[in-house]
Amino acid sequence: MGLLVPRPVLDPGETISFKKATNHREGVIARGGYLFMTQKRLYFEPHRLDRMLKGKSWKCDLCRIVDVDISPRDANVFAGGQRKRLRILLADGSAEQFVVNRIEHSIAKLREGIEHARGETDAGS
Repeated sequence: MGLLVPRPVLDPGETISFKKATNHREGVIARGGYLFMTQKRLYFEPHRLDRMLKGKSWKCDLCRIVDVDISPRDANVFAGGQRKRLRILLADGSAEQFVVNRIEHSIAKLREGIEHARGETDAGS
């Protein structure tokens, strides 16, 4: 992190609790980089090569995430379609897809972080 993939810009007190090398589906292609989770948000930061090729950062507040599950394989070879992908389902009905190794482990860690964030939000209400 740092040299190849920039660290996400965090708010004061925000810390990274999960970090995973991944490819993020961006249209019909996948961009390489890292997926980060903090107690408040999920971030994707593309590595420097994909940044030079117009790869975009992505972030989402954990409270906007409805579910984390597996997206089935499809015919889109350039966006990781030959593998099962991590799918982040959002409250607005959209979804983001990520190619990760050890997908079940990643799903469990993300769900745990999202549930913890929901508990923190409910406790603060």
